[in-house]
Amino acid sequence: MASESRLLFMILPPAEIREALSAAFERTGLMSELGDALFAPTNWHQSVSDRYADIAANRERLRDAGAAVRAAPFLMSFERLGSRGKTAGVDLHWEFQSRRKKVDGLIQLIDTLNARLAEQQMDAGGGHTPHITVSYRAPRVLETTELGTPVLWRVED
Repeated sequence: MASESRLLFMILPPAEIREALSAAFERTGLMSELGDALFAPTNWHQSVSDRYADIAANRERLRDAGAAVRAAPFLMSFERLGSRGKTAGVDLHWEFQSRRKKVDGLIQLIDTLNARLAEQQMDAGGGHTPHITVSYRAPRVLETTELGTPVLWRVED
């Protein structure tokens, strides 16, 4: 069964951050374990909204909400790999994680975006912790694995 097309807001790490994360992942020896379940690094992202049905009215409202968002740059740090979820191969996520559960700049961005979404009569989202998912179909629960050197990402766009 094909998945339904959805819309969401996300921030994408630039190439140099993806390369640093990829290199750190390789050093753990775990990257090859994912095989086809590994996202292409160009698809790695930090979600900052919930998902919305891909219909014309939502596209217009989301475009207007996004155009009105202004946020200050902020720093995110990823120090480890970990997992979330329970069912291997279906909805078990592996992700880069931050030791910090809250990043003020990320919270402010999400709050600002939610305010703009509310102005467009769209439901606000929440629960976005600092992370970058590398697989939604991981083969097993992953014990928290330190990356060694943190990967720092100054979010500006």
